[in-house]
Amino acid sequence: MKKYTLAILMLALAGAVLSGVLAADHYHPGIQERVIACGDALDNPCRALGLSGYAEVLGVPIALFGLFYYLFILFTLLAADYAGGRYHGDAVCVLLPLALLALAADVVLAALLLRLGLFCSLCVATYAVNVLIAAALYQWWRKIRQTGGHGLRGSFHSLVRLSATHDGRAVFALYLLFTFFLFFTVLAAGGLMKTGASGTRIPKNEIAGHVNAFYSTAPGSTTLPDSALTLGEGGLTISVFTDFLCGACYQFYAVEKDLFARYRGRIRVAYYHYPLDRACNPNVGSSRYPGSCAASRAMIAASRMGIFREYFLAHFGSFERIKRAFSPDVAIAAAAGLADAEEFTETMNSRETEESLARDLELARRLGIRATPTIIIGGRRLEGVPPAEILFGIIDREFRSDRGAGAKRR
Repeated sequence: MKKYTLAILMLALAGAVLSGVLAADHYHPGIQERVIACGDALDNPCRALGLSGYAEVLGVPIALFGLFYYLFILFTLLAADYAGGRYHGDAVCVLLPLALLALAADVVLAALLLRLGLFCSLCVATYAVNVLIAAALYQWWRKIRQTGGHGLRGSFHSLVRLSATHDGRAVFALYLLFTFFLFFTVLAAGGLMKTGASGTRIPKNEIAGHVNAFYSTAPGSTTLPDSALTLGEGGLTISVFTDFLCGACYQFYAVEKDLFARYRGRIRVAYYHYPLDRACNPNVGSSRYPGSCAASRAMIAASRMGIFREYFLAHFGSFERIKRAFSPDVAIAAAAGLADAEEFTETMNSRETEESLARDLELARRLGIRATPTIIIGGRRLEGVPPAEILFGIIDREFRSDRGAGAKRR
């Protein structure tokens, strides 16, 4: 029996870790990227699922129910084992129906993932854990039957008879009491995470004020030319004048993760160059980020070679390490494994790359761009990095406007 106990304990522990990560990520998006990968930095289905309305039941994240389930298994098996194996059959009687119920819930959740078109690898991992737990419990139950033990019905009647004794009632009372406190503790932990997350969020009235202020300005009359540096394939374009070594632009990269997760397949981000480096940009008074001209050339080269997304992620994935000493050699190293080094170098230094950078700089001059990032949505601009919630409000309004315009046209 020890092998079954150990196997199920290890599986429940793994499930508890996965559920804990998913619960924490529900309130603090991005945590799971530092613990267990789920998609790449800009295409994170676990984050997209967490931002959807299907991540909660009665206001409680589904991941917290999973965490309670796994901790309940751990507690039940440890208690049965501590009693010298006397209650192993009773533990299986309690846990096997619960495991089957968990599998039924997983079928529903998996159907929702298919409907949403998401592949949350962490969620699927919990489904696999649940299948293995149920299989181990079933095999354990069969082993108990083969050795002359009770079946589920017999174990149930044994538990009923046990509850009729004084000692049995005490055991049941303690077991139910601990189960209650375990559930309360899990919910309380979720409440603490929610409180911590709420403290960093902007009040709704303040978000509405920023959105209204954004729309109080008239949209610009200049139509931006198409950019070769784009991410996403949605119908709504967010244009960004950026410096790829700018600290604020790196912060915007973090915000983009939430945007792509929330508006999966509905937005695209188009990048335009405005390096704060006098080596190529005469419109700035001083070089605030030396090397950013080389960073722009590297991004253009990556785009021309068809590896922009991959290079973009590699660049920002190592941003903290490369930001202070960026050079063409650093760019070539970042492109290692993505492109031939010699071809990448030639493309970076080509006349076409210089002309592409010069066109963006001239466009920025005509538009009066002075800061990075400068974000343009529907012809209106924002300077700096607004919190994701404000961009959510603006983008939602853009989509409502598009629907309203479509309805009028019809």
